[in-house]
Amino acid sequence: MKEKVLQILLRRYIKSEITEKESELLDSWYDSFEDVEVPGISASKKSFLQQQLLEEIALQNKLLRKQRIRRICFQISKIAACLMVCFGGYYFYNKEQHSEKEKASLAEINHIQYYETKVGERSRVDLPDGSSITLNPKSKIQVNLNEFNKIKRTIVLLRGDVFFQVKRDTTKPFMVQAEDINTQVLGTSFMVSSYPELPIQKISVYTGLVKVSKGREELGRLKKGKELLFNKDQQLSQVRNFVPGNQQDREYGRLLLKQVSFEELAVQFNNYFGVELGTESKKIKNQHYTIPLDKKKSVEEMLKVVAELHHNQFRKEGDIVIFY
Repeated sequence: MKEKVLQILLRRYIKSEITEKESELLDSWYDSFEDVEVPGISASKKSFLQQQLLEEIALQNKLLRKQRIRRICFQISKIAACLMVCFGGYYFYNKEQHSEKEKASLAEINHIQYYETKVGERSRVDLPDGSSITLNPKSKIQVNLNEFNKIKRTIVLLRGDVFFQVKRDTTKPFMVQAEDINTQVLGTSFMVSSYPELPIQKISVYTGLVKVSKGREELGRLKKGKELLFNKDQQLSQVRNFVPGNQQDREYGRLLLKQVSFEELAVQFNNYFGVELGTESKKIKNQHYTIPLDKKKSVEEMLKVVAELHHNQFRKEGDIVIFY
C-alpha cells in the first residue's frame, strides 16, 4: 500500500470516519505484518510493540472522543452565553422601560413641567404666583406645578443662564436649586448661571436681597450689584462686585461677557450660535475674555472678534472651530 493512502486511512480511522471497506483494507495491511520477521527484533519484542501500538490507537480514540465532547460543550456554552445576553438585554430593556414609565407616571402625578430653550433662543415663563423667568439660549428648568406656590416656590435649574423676577411673598420663600447650590429670596431679581460642564456657578443680584447656601452651610447674602461665584472643583465660594447690565440686551440677542475663561466663552458661543469652539493651547485656555456676543453679527464676524481680542488665529476642523 502506498504511504500516502496509508496516512489518509489512518487519519480517517483515528477520527472514526473510516468506511467498512476502508477498514477491511487497513486490517489486511496490518495483518500482513503478523508473520513478517524483522531483523533484530525478537517475537516477545514484536508482541510488546504491537501491544503499544494498540494502546496508542486506543488512547488517540479516547482523546478524540474528549475533543468531540469539549467541542460540543463549547458550542453549548456559546449558545447559553447568547441566550444569557439576549435574556439579559431583554430584562434590562424591560426594566429600563418600566423605570421610564414609572418616571413618566410620577411626573404626570406631580405635574412636573420642563421649560427649555434651543440655540440662540430666549423664552419667558410666567409663573402662577406672578413671578416671571427668562431662559437664555440652551437653558432648562423644572417646575412641580402641583407644589409650586402652595407651601413654597421652588424652581430646579438643570442647565444654563436664567433670569428671575420674583414677586414678593413673605409667607412663601422663592427657592432656586442649581445642583448643590440653593438661592432663596422673598422678592427680587437675580440671575443664576449653572452648567454641568463648567466648574463655576454664578448668582448675580440685580435688585433686592438673596441668600445662597450649599446644604446647611450659608455661603453668603447678596444685595444689588453683588455676585457669588462657587467653584465646584475646589468647593470654595467668593463674593465680588459687578455692574448690572441692561437685561433687555439679552432679549435682542446680545450678551456681554466679562473676564470669562475660554471654557465659558466656548459654552456661551455654542449657546448663542450653535458653534463649538476648542483649543489645545494652554496659553489660550488661561486667557480671559470681555466681549459682547451679538446675534445680529454673523458667526464669521464674531469668530474674528474673539480671535483679535488676544491676537489668536482659528481654523475649522469639521464642526469644531480650533483656536491657536
